[in-house]
Amino acid sequence: SRPPAICAACSWFHRLADAVNDTTSSALLMECGGVNRPDPVITTCELVDIDEHSRARPQLCPYDAVVWPTRIEPGPGQESVWDYPRPPIVVPTDDRIRVVHAGVTIADTRAAVRVLETSQPPAYYVPRRDVSLQHVTATASRSMCEWKGLASYWSIEADETPLIDAAWSYDTPLPAFAAIAGYFAFYAQRAEECWVNDERVVANPGSFYGGWVTSRVVGPFKGDPGTSGW
Repeated sequence: SRPPAICAACSWFHRLADAVNDTTSSALLMECGGVNRPDPVITTCELVDIDEHSRARPQLCPYDAVVWPTRIEPGPGQESVWDYPRPPIVVPTDDRIRVVHAGVTIADTRAAVRVLETSQPPAYYVPRRDVSLQHVTATASRSMCEWKGLASYWSIEADETPLIDAAWSYDTPLPAFAAIAGYFAFYAQRAEECWVNDERVVANPGSFYGGWVTSRVVGPFKGDPGTSGW
């Protein structure tokens, strides 16, 4: 087998299986990429996970287990999340974006931006000036996004029961996402009400991704079990 190489899609160590030894490492990285994986040339490959002792443990490439969805064609005035790019982009919107919990308005703006990424409903980011800061409290939680950088998390405190990690922000995002620095995004899974104009949002499937589903977008959407490789 060829030497391991970092997979461009999942950042694991990949090594070509003996059966496809004549394929270059660069081709493997392309075939394992999410945008190219639905029509793969390489259907199996060997993964090498290097632990702290530098011992190799063969694993299955997660993209080999992906069941790719059937795209829903958008109707008039709709967008397909499968037309969104990867890496994602930031798009301003003048839609009225609101977050309400326990009868308290947590955010209300017409100056939000949408982050659009392949397979995911739009994530709406609200300027700090339009967030009720007395009702959000920073937590110690952190996560890393390969595109945006280090995310910090916030709880919503509108009644006696705080909603832990109900919002997130990027204080110092990577340069391509400087436009969302200090903005807040909210989980529709946590807050009681999230609105785009007069339409109440449906939460993104699952608990990790924070996209907002409205009648404007069609999927299928990343988030449910078995969709992590989309």
